[in-house]
Amino acid sequence: ASDWYASAVQTAIDCGLAENLISDGKITPNRPITREEMCDMLVHVYEKRNGHVLDGAKLNFADADSITNKLAVSKATEAGMVHGRDDGNFAPLDGLSRAEAATAVLNYFNL
Repeated sequence: ASDWYASAVQTAIDCGLAENLISDGKITPNRPITREEMCDMLVHVYEKRNGHVLDGAKLNFADADSITNKLAVSKATEAGMVHGRDDGNFAPLDGLSRAEAATAVLNYFNL
């Protein structure tokens, strides 16, 4: 509760944007966010803010079977918020790098 980011994390949870930060009833803000989780958060914010549901598309990634939240990833990729890796994979469970996060947020604001 005393960490510098506590109020931001609490706001995200209160808005329903960061359920993925809660594990076994405890907040885990220091756990890396996956690429798939970032898609879920961005899509949730976009749809809530803009009042309409994004369209998803067929996932054409080589590792599409390993994507748990196919709907969020398909919506985020179709909207242009995120892209796959150069090797044709999406890598849904890989930790999100700062560069990837910055790019996804920039793409979000350019929609």
